[in-house]
Amino acid sequence: MKILTEDEVRDIAGKILGLENCEHAKSGVGQITTFNQLGFKGVIDKPDGWYLPDDKTEPAIVLETKSSSTILKKSHSDELLKNMKIVMKKYKKSIGFKIKNIILDFLIRIKLIKRKYLC
Repeated sequence: MKILTEDEVRDIAGKILGLENCEHAKSGVGQITTFNQLGFKGVIDKPDGWYLPDDKTEPAIVLETKSSSTILKKSHSDELLKNMKIVMKKYKKSIGFKIKNIILDFLIRIKLIKRKYLC
């Protein structure tokens, strides 16, 4: 299996999730966008991906990605949980994905979620 960089994993996950802005959500992937820019005043942390619907009763999605060669550690989970807590200040429900490689199970879950919630 090809080793994927963190950028490649993030871009692939963003495409699968359909993380692009739409008329009813802020959505995207990247490494320079801060939560402050996404409407969380004063928060300079940077998620790898996000889906933040205008309707705060809908679930928000936070993405944390690593290269496929990275050994996932507790610190990676802690980063995802920290970002989920930030999002939960505005959203009652949040879904977090920690991804280092795109696998079939992930694709199936994403397609199910995408059908229900995303743009």
